[in-house]
Amino acid sequence: MSGTVLLAGTGTARFRQNHQRYMYLPAVKHLIDEGLPGSPTGVSGVFEPSSDPALQERAGYLAQTSGSRVIDTIDLTGVAAVIACPDADAEAAGAGWGTELLQAAADAGVPVLMDKPTLLPADVLRDWAKRFPTGVTAAHHPRFHPAITACRGRIATGGLGLLHAVHGELLVGSGDGPHPLGELRNLAVYALDVVQALCGYPLHGKGTAQIQPPGPDGTGESITISVRVDPDVVVTLLVGRSGDGDADDPSGIDQAAGQAGTSPAGARARAAATRALPGTGVPPVHRYRILGSHGQLLADLDSPVMDLYTDTLSRVPFGPSSLDCLVDGVIRRTAAQPDLASALAMADLITALETSNAEHRAVQF
Repeated sequence: MSGTVLLAGTGTARFRQNHQRYMYLPAVKHLIDEGLPGSPTGVSGVFEPSSDPALQERAGYLAQTSGSRVIDTIDLTGVAAVIACPDADAEAAGAGWGTELLQAAADAGVPVLMDKPTLLPADVLRDWAKRFPTGVTAAHHPRFHPAITACRGRIATGGLGLLHAVHGELLVGSGDGPHPLGELRNLAVYALDVVQALCGYPLHGKGTAQIQPPGPDGTGESITISVRVDPDVVVTLLVGRSGDGDADDPSGIDQAAGQAGTSPAGARARAAATRALPGTGVPPVHRYRILGSHGQLLADLDSPVMDLYTDTLSRVPFGPSSLDCLVDGVIRRTAAQPDLASALAMADLITALETSNAEHRAVQF
């Protein structure tokens, strides 16, 4: 089924994240440019009913660059998928549009891709997970990286025997900077979701989280997670961000995913839209070592990649990015997971790990 994509909402102004601009619109344009059967034909509009000047500015840019218009009412005519970036502050105040949008999409049978649901108020996410058990996919894109997809298949078919341990590292550039709600909820959720995807079931067990806060210049925040999940899988994760950042910094994991290549033809067409290395000069790291009773796998989510030397050093990923695979899967209705129930379970896990860090003790989850 081909059709257009509706960009719903432009996020939360105080979060600094502008994911529609730097993630989802580029991914949609990639798919439009590919022109494969079932690919989207365009952007139907930018739904942003808020009068907040910052959000209206974002919406105006999206409409201009996508050849669409800003709308303040929900219109799903001819829409194949919705990409939603709700305003968490408005939802917390009971003035958001998320419930209305999700109900309209459910009634019309249109799938929704939901940006960072773990940043939403817990009661809002819990209510949505109960009301809309299907049709909404959480935008935890790293689990859709081809390397993780291959690893999941190998584990599911018994190629590694019994899963024993997962060790991961997620170190990113400054990007849009440390999140007001904490990097455990904003960034580490990606690594935790990858682990959940590899295990193939919700994570339950016992563990700890330790958070080293950033220094005065905004750099150096790091998170160490050590957990043992049922039935008996040891998980260690190291997560960090290199700098304070701003919304236009291309070195974060989300902005980088939005600039990644899809096919050799697409990569050539977008060779100018390369991914800059962080200002520190240190390449981003996103990799997992997966140990089983009959072998091990190493998944490097920043490979394969080409270093491009011009007046700056940039990186051009080769092959489909995790975000391209996610957006394509939602539009084609092949990416039903993680759903809102999975996102809610992840949010509850993160709340437990926040308690672990605050109280310096191991917690059950």
